[in-house]
Amino acid sequence: MPKALLEIRRHFLNRYIDSRFTAMPVQEVFSTIYNQNLWGDGEAGHYSGPGSHSPDIIGPYIEAIQEFAGPSKGQLSALDVGCGDFNVGSQIAPLFASYIGCDVVKSVVETNRERYESEFLVIDATKDKTPSADVIFIREVLQHLSNADISKVIRNLGEWKYLIVTESHYSGIHFEPNLDITTGPFARRSGKQSGVVLHEHPFNLDYGRCEIICEVPSNSASKNLVTYLYTRA
Repeated sequence: MPKALLEIRRHFLNRYIDSRFTAMPVQEVFSTIYNQNLWGDGEAGHYSGPGSHSPDIIGPYIEAIQEFAGPSKGQLSALDVGCGDFNVGSQIAPLFASYIGCDVVKSVVETNRERYESEFLVIDATKDKTPSADVIFIREVLQHLSNADISKVIRNLGEWKYLIVTESHYSGIHFEPNLDITTGPFARRSGKQSGVVLHEHPFNLDYGRCEIICEVPSNSASKNLVTYLYTRA
């Protein structure tokens, strides 16, 4: 099939899938994604997708967090918002004095409790206030949320000294931040040449300093995974 027709087919398929999630509460959206393995063919009901398992993607990220935590290893508390199957979290948790993973999907949290020693909470950050921590991680979560839901998450974050956010960004020259989407399985850059940047409009995150500590190509030719470190003034 010609590339142009494949692109049209993908566009209409994405619109159809989006329509399934439009009226769903956030907890139901992500429970459906996990139960139907919409992020890949991993373990049924407990797989956060290749972005949380591919060594080429998570390896550089883990190294960046090790470098960040090095000077204060074992001294800082950490909170992982949208911790998913905890494949990444389990590899950086030992760097911190405490590490809490939270996720909106109850079954995912229950499985994590059976497999890992960290503390886990069921939290819908679009509704519930999260605990405070020295470091809050949000890794490949916001890219699946509408702008309205992202704004709710930002308001519901507990106090933090460092906020480490990883997002999928379109890597072409026509990148435009924060184009809106329907909350669901697709990353924001799919078909929109976009990605979430919290310090840009309409979110305008309040912070003291911002730097990119990791940027790696994802499993798509058109996107990179970018990790921002925000530091409070």
